[in-house]
Amino acid sequence: MRKMVVIVCILMALVFTTSDASALGISSANFGDVEQGRTYNQTVTLVNSQNDFDNHFVVEVDGAIKGWIKVSPAEFDLAKGNIKQITLSLEIPKDASLGELKGTVTAIGKKSVPTAGGASGGANVGYAVATKGNIYANVVKPGAVASVEITGVEIPSTVPVGSVARFTATVKNIGNVATSASFKLDIKTEGKDVVTVPGTTADFALGEEKTIKLLWDTQGIAEGKYDAYIEATTIAKGSEKTSSTTYKPVPVIIGEEKGNSSNTLIAGAGIAVLIIALAIVIRRRK
Repeated sequence: MRKMVVIVCILMALVFTTSDASALGISSANFGDVEQGRTYNQTVTLVNSQNDFDNHFVVEVDGAIKGWIKVSPAEFDLAKGNIKQITLSLEIPKDASLGELKGTVTAIGKKSVPTAGGASGGANVGYAVATKGNIYANVVKPGAVASVEITGVEIPSTVPVGSVARFTATVKNIGNVATSASFKLDIKTEGKDVVTVPGTTADFALGEEKTIKLLWDTQGIAEGKYDAYIEATTIAKGSEKTSSTTYKPVPVIIGEEKGNSSNTLIAGAGIAVLIIALAIVIRRRK
């Protein structure tokens, strides 16, 4: 209801801010995702401005969506300075092909614009008026579910202090509709939250797989071991069910691993022993 009020207000604003020119207009209809075998209704608004004239309108639908839409009312009179609500009823066949449908809704004035000193539709014929809006729908399977899966994440085992940790996530659309998903990165250490990094938003066709890049600036982050959780949340475009998934924690080490220093000490000790042994052998030969 609020959406309809906004549309009407916009159209009326156009009407009353226009001085002498015609401001005849009709809103568009976006049905979003529509399931096979179901019927959906959308209302569009026709505005006949004060700068226009009393007219008789016929509403027509065109485009790929034409055969599936019924218009009510399809024909009516509308005085100048008034608006008319028109219902578009979209019936989706059970065997309809999946995918996008586009079309237009046009309100055609059957009376011509009167010329100076003449009457509309009279002997002094001007030009006919018409206004057009767009129609959009995306046919999906019944019980539409938008879902993506993070199948893998790549990141260097050790990230230098103060640098940017770069995550590469492989994501696949496993739902039964095309969808969009937003991503974020949660960093924790010992179960405590450190930072949440918002990521990007990506579109996925049916069955599509993509790589998603996420960045974590470690400036000001202390050395140590952290756990990174990558979360993907699908974004609703219509009536489909959405979902959220989080990839298992990915260990990230900031700075040098503690094990590296002990390995260096062991290696150094080995070299020292070798040098001492070599010195003893040389001394005995002398």
